[in-house]
Amino acid sequence: MKQLLIVLLFIPLLGNSQIKNTKLISKMDGTFQREDGTNTPYWGFGEFNPNLTNQRITLPSPLLIYDLNDSVYLKLHNLSPETHTIHLHGLDVTQINDGVPSTSFGVWFNDSTIYKFKAKNPGTYLYHCHVNTNLHAAMGMTGMVVIRNFPDTNLLYANGPSFNKEYYYLSSDMYLYWNFNVTSPGAFHMYEADYFMVNGKAGTQLFDDTTQIIKMSAGDTALLHIANVGYNSVEYIFPPEANAVTHLSDGRVLPSPIDNDTLVLYPGERYSVLLSPTQFIQGHITVNSANLYNTGTIVGTNYIGINIDSLGQGMQDNKLAYLSLYPNPTSNSLQIQSNKTLDIHVYNVQGKLFETFKIQPGINSIDVSKFPKGIYIIGANGFLPTKIIVE
Repeated sequence: MKQLLIVLLFIPLLGNSQIKNTKLISKMDGTFQREDGTNTPYWGFGEFNPNLTNQRITLPSPLLIYDLNDSVYLKLHNLSPETHTIHLHGLDVTQINDGVPSTSFGVWFNDSTIYKFKAKNPGTYLYHCHVNTNLHAAMGMTGMVVIRNFPDTNLLYANGPSFNKEYYYLSSDMYLYWNFNVTSPGAFHMYEADYFMVNGKAGTQLFDDTTQIIKMSAGDTALLHIANVGYNSVEYIFPPEANAVTHLSDGRVLPSPIDNDTLVLYPGERYSVLLSPTQFIQGHITVNSANLYNTGTIVGTNYIGINIDSLGQGMQDNKLAYLSLYPNPTSNSLQIQSNKTLDIHVYNVQGKLFETFKIQPGINSIDVSKFPKGIYIIGANGFLPTKIIVE
């Protein structure tokens, strides 16, 4: 193993590329707090910090960004008792650097290695541990890799469309039984995801996080890096006014761009999507997780806020829609006021649909006295999700 590392270190670099060094650690002692307050164990990767004696991992694992033609040295130091690797999902790498133990090697406890590759093809990619992949990926050992078009980093690819804002969304899921029973998780066919995340957050944690909201103004074009590393399929439903167009799939330019209000990603898929809104939007992108064993059954829902403002003179003549909910918290009835007819969707904190009903313009009184006490998410097309508390 150590002899192999020496050989890799002295492979000559080709061309005039930049050298990029990344240092990651792998551990199995992470804990994150779900929105109901439960501390939940996870595994993952983290950025090596020389100033810390106790290295930390993150959920999801760190976002890795490189420029086109970079010569990347990705060092992994394993601080956990099990063997781990880094599989560069979708990237063009040599077999020895692909992170599949049966065709390359594993990294044992307190050992390290360096994966070397050339950053080719601008786009969105993934990385994950490929040891006992089903378990290790489900436990959180996953992250996103982005390759930017260099030197024109404002272009999607050479001579491609331009953008001036950039966002990253990694969908994942967990079967919480595995997190708490990792020594005896059972067979993979028993995996039944029950916690669904975007960027390691779910439900109220996601849409309460202002850093996750897409914010744009007149003339802006936003690039969304979207990937699914979970074991369920996910669908991203964009507001029609956002004019979502998919240009890249798995780091390759599509034969022709695809206009799509709904983008479906199966496990391991990655896309690069441009948003070029033409009018005011204060709403959300709906992210539905569907059970692969029962195709089409929605088992979890999350929301990504989208706020488009200042879209020109024409907007001043439009009467903007509004939605108001009160009192909050409530115990008996919830008043919902709007100037539009809307379909209202109520989700529990796990993102599962609890109830659907239609409201009319004006004040609508909704009986919530039979709702179990707790936190709920109210969603309506064209509006940011709202958190309510039933006491």
